[in-house]
Amino acid sequence: MAQTTVLIDAHCVMCNGLANFLRKRVKNPAELSILGIQSDEGQAMIAGFSQRLQEVDSVYVLRNGKVYVRSSGAIRLLLCMRWYY
Repeated sequence: MAQTTVLIDAHCVMCNGLANFLRKRVKNPAELSILGIQSDEGQAMIAGFSQRLQEVDSVYVLRNGKVYVRSSGAIRLLLCMRWYY
């Protein structure tokens, strides 16, 4: 089982909508963590990213030790969801 962490902008209505969408449709709730970028834990994770990744204005998906953003992050999130979501 791969642990997946999603970092979202906790102040963004659309990002919170994504978090709610994922929580309702995830295959195994134990494999998905959703954190706010602004949280202490979220900030600690982002501090370990390259400067280029730190400047990305997107949802971050961490899976198997790798960071995914934009469409590659969205595709990785599909791996956590039940089919027909």
